[in-house]
Amino acid sequence: MVQDLISDRRRHVSEQIYALNECARRAIECEQFSAAVGAFRVIGEIGGMLRAPLKPSDSQRPEART
Repeated sequence: MVQDLISDRRRHVSEQIYALNECARRAIECEQFSAAVGAFRVIGEIGGMLRAPLKPSDSQRPEART
């Protein structure tokens, strides 16, 4: 399965974007706008239009400073 994903990455990415678009459409129909925005955000990340948020290192987290 991994080899299939590596060899046919474009097809796999397009399938994931299509599925996320369908999820966003259904979320909008159910007035679940937060879920729709999240799906569109992931589509943007996959498409390279957005960068995933960076996670703070342990030293930058507020609870780690106490």
